Amino acid sequence: MTIRVEDAHDCDIARFWGLLVVSHRVKSSRKLLAFLVLALLVAGIGFVALSFVQTLSPTTKAIAALPSVDTKDIGRGQAVLVKAESRFGAFVVRDEKNTIHVFRVPISEHGYVQMPDIHWWKPRMECKAFGVHVTAGTPFIGCGDSLPNEYANAYWANAWRWGLDGKTLSGPCDSMEPLSFIQQGSKLRLSGIYGG
Repeated sequence: MTIRVEDAHDCDIARFWGLLVVSHRVKSSRKLLAFLVLALLVAGIGFVALSFVQTLSPTTKAIAALPSVDTKDIGRGQAVLVKAESRFGAFVVRDEKNTIHVFRVPISEHGYVQMPDIHWWKPRMECKAFGVHVTAGTPFIGCGDSLPNEYANAYWANAWRWGLDGKTLSGPCDSMEPLSFIQQGSKLRLSGIYGG
């Protein structure tokens, strides 16, 4: 069989186009493979991240085991002290604007709030009458105990005064430490009461 020059030329062109098509298919397959690997990698990272975030959230059982307080009976300018089986408790107060504030307070072995010596982590003395008090019509959080020394009584009575929002009103003492909680209707689950 004899092949004409034009036929040979046509054959070379056909081979060239065939190789080009095969080369294009290989490049497309590589791109498709790279895309699939990248998609699987992104999906895997997303799945791991979602699993990690879900483990950070407390379970329903853990939330139910937390100490709780029902706030429906706490009126404006009133407070409740919640003691836990640790050396900390929660002081829950409703301010004049009807906002609930929750603070972590140190509790002595006798069950009283330990007043700070400037810092809450350094207790000075127990207070048997810790709560909301009113002076000249203004409510504040403080200690109502009388101290044995008149000077000390005046100094600490002024130093241990916080607004119902927990911010110090006067004196050198730190503001009160906010406590984390989970609200379920009128019930607060106190999640930061343990520790220390």
